[in-house]
Amino acid sequence: MIIIEITNVEELIKQHIGSLGAKVLHAVADDEAKIEKVMIEELQTNFKKMGVKANMFSVAGVDMLGNGKIEIGIKVRSSTFMS
Repeated sequence: MIIIEITNVEELIKQHIGSLGAKVLHAVADDEAKIEKVMIEELQTNFKKMGVKANMFSVAGVDMLGNGKIEIGIKVRSSTFMS
């Protein structure tokens, strides 16, 4: 399994739509998700050329902690405490 963390999302957006567009987009949308979608499409194109079959997912709530560790946040919809 391969995990890729894109660490320069804001730079990529500025390169592709300019500084003003990046500010507007950041105010109204999820930048990271948009960049991940584009990256997945590019990877799919290149994988197909090489005959690679793969499943790719764009997910939220995963944090890279470094030192080979990943933290996965879980959203709690409801909770009940009995103590």
